[in-house]
Amino acid sequence: MTTDGVQRNLSACHLAIVDVPALQAGSLSLDDLTAILDESDVPHIASIDFLANPQTHLDWVRRNAREGKSKRGFSPRVVALLSFAGSGGGIGKTTLALQAARRFRQKTGLPALVGEFCFGASGLSALTVEDAPHLYELLSNNEAPAQWKDISLAPLDYAMARLRRKQDYADWYGRQKRRHTLTILDITWPHDLFAGEDIIDQWLILAHAGRRDTIFSALRLKELLTGEGRKVDILVNFYHRGDGLFLSGV
Repeated sequence: MTTDGVQRNLSACHLAIVDVPALQAGSLSLDDLTAILDESDVPHIASIDFLANPQTHLDWVRRNAREGKSKRGFSPRVVALLSFAGSGGGIGKTTLALQAARRFRQKTGLPALVGEFCFGASGLSALTVEDAPHLYELLSNNEAPAQWKDISLAPLDYAMARLRRKQDYADWYGRQKRRHTLTILDITWPHDLFAGEDIIDQWLILAHAGRRDTIFSALRLKELLTGEGRKVDILVNFYHRGDGLFLSGV
């Protein structure tokens, strides 16, 4: 089996029996897979440890399978959550990104990352960890992302981030896609530092029902991105405040 196959099927397991050194490396390196296994809530052991006492492990798996719900695998996925640059804040985009990542982490036990491409102050830091390392620091100092409720964070300091090439950030997120089963990017669009179109698996635009300008902007942005060959969906937040969510698709 390849490292990619283990990652894809990990969330469908109650117990993963994995000999990492014996695997064939795919797009995921052996070190990347080891990091994913360590961050995952799915228990994993080597085959030699399983064979030393197989009945005990099998009994544990059967007991957890009876008590738990059915599980399925997930392939690594990057979701771009967009709002038009002229729309301003207050539509719930960062809140949605964080809540979606938390729910995925809670339901699957697999690693999730929320990043952002904003202008000015970081909304992601304001809602989570104020002193979290920003994307420029994560890349330049090879730091590990801060954690908030078991979610990895990559906030953006726009002034500092402009000191690096945008392709550097695209490459960094490409590496993070291999280490996180779900990555959600909170993007103010268009953004001069974003160059990761090739790693995006799903494009979503968020508008707010209480602000018609955001709906018109979302429709226009969808038209532009669709014209570039991208499949785009619109979500409308019907909650009366921007920091809450009550969503409907368009």
